[in-house]
Amino acid sequence: IYNELLQDYDPQKMGLKFLRPGVLQVVLSGPWVSEDYPTLAQWLNGHENTIRILQQACRIKTCRFPSNFNLAVTDKVQINRNTALKSWAVLLLLSGNNDIAEGRLDQGFLKYVCALQIADHLYQQKRITDFLISFGIEGLALPPINRLVIEGQLNVNQLKIVSDNLKNLENNWSSDFSQCLEYDKFFVKNTFCSLVYETDEKGCVRFSRDPAAAIWGRFRLRKLKETYCQRKSMKAYTILAWFNLPATPQQAAKI
Repeated sequence: IYNELLQDYDPQKMGLKFLRPGVLQVVLSGPWVSEDYPTLAQWLNGHENTIRILQQACRIKTCRFPSNFNLAVTDKVQINRNTALKSWAVLLLLSGNNDIAEGRLDQGFLKYVCALQIADHLYQQKRITDFLISFGIEGLALPPINRLVIEGQLNVNQLKIVSDNLKNLENNWSSDFSQCLEYDKFFVKNTFCSLVYETDEKGCVRFSRDPAAAIWGRFRLRKLKETYCQRKSMKAYTILAWFNLPATPQQAAKI
């Protein structure tokens, strides 16, 4: 569901630069009515479909994004996704604050919970950057929920939803960090193996005959013209590597 939303994601349309300085902090920190900020209310109306789809995504508890070992696109994909998720969480919180101010308690509360679920989805990933964005969204979503609890506006069922979601936020940094390290090892091994091994025309795995070309291809860059000495030097390095590298990617993975 997130991927479908990402296909149409436009950072310009999600931007809030039309707000006067200081206004974003006000409308994000507490309830606000449409009459006071008509431009913002109109902006929210234009994103009703996104909010509806996000609430659909947040009903799913388990979320794991696929790992892409193409160095040329991995970081770009993750940065774009995290930027979008944070923007969507802000969208939900702004809309929720508007709902609360105008008496739509049930709708506003569910949008707060949905923003918290986006944080939980990010927390289920295994990269430290995902964790950091998750913590940032939690920091935005918890205060309005706390306010509703303290003011006694939530019924028993809503309080149970809050309790269940808070359990999901429990974390153990020592085990989380070790899992992040394991993921990074896995990522590096796959990236390394894709550079030094290749598949021949018969489908058999062998050492790469031209690791330099593999490296250039990884980064989607045009290979620079090499001198005769550079080509011979790379060939000598490649042959020397064959005597030292693990014979198969499987053996490399055991390191």
